Amino acid sequence: MGVRRKLGALFYHSVAKHLPVSYSSLHLGQTALRRFCGKLMLAECGKEVNIEKNAIFSEKVTLGDRSGIGINAKIYGTCHIGEVQSSIWDKATIDACRSAGILLL
Repeated sequence: MGVRRKLGALFYHSVAKHLPVSYSSLHLGQTALRRFCGKLMLAECGKEVNIEKNAIFSEKVTLGDRSGIGINAKIYGTCHIGEVQSSIWDKATIDACRSAGILLL
């Protein structure tokens, strides 16, 4: 783990994760602080992400733009959150995917 990630993890685990939830009436900059730590700690961290209070996550987590990790979430290992694309599929594609066990969004 690089120095940047170690510093981000130290600040996150000692201060930022204990601050109030993002929707609290007490505004201490908690969302910005946790976002800053996420940008230091994570493999990739998009724009306007939200990491909530007490979230525990691996440095292998990647967050896409405007995505987040919830209150008390525990994510171990590799995981990507965000940037999901949904589309309108023609009937042939839907049938082919269904028969192959593929879930379309």
